Amino acid sequence: MILDLKKTSPTSYVKNSTLGSGSFGTTFLVSNNGKNYVLKEIKLNSKNISEIFGEVNVLNKVAKY
Repeated sequence: MILDLKKTSPTSYVKNSTLGSGSFGTTFLVSNNGKNYVLKEIKLNSKNISEIFGEVNVLNKVAKY
């Protein structure tokens, strides 16, 4: 599930552990209201905007399964 951050705030999640990091940013295991989620903090810059949108599109397609 991809969260709608218009309805939630990233600050309402507790970071439990770091799952990994890469060229885009760092991925964390987080929790909120007793449920676990994966949160990716992305480093934005003018060079990677199109790559980030590509990743978001892939994640949206995968989230439907």
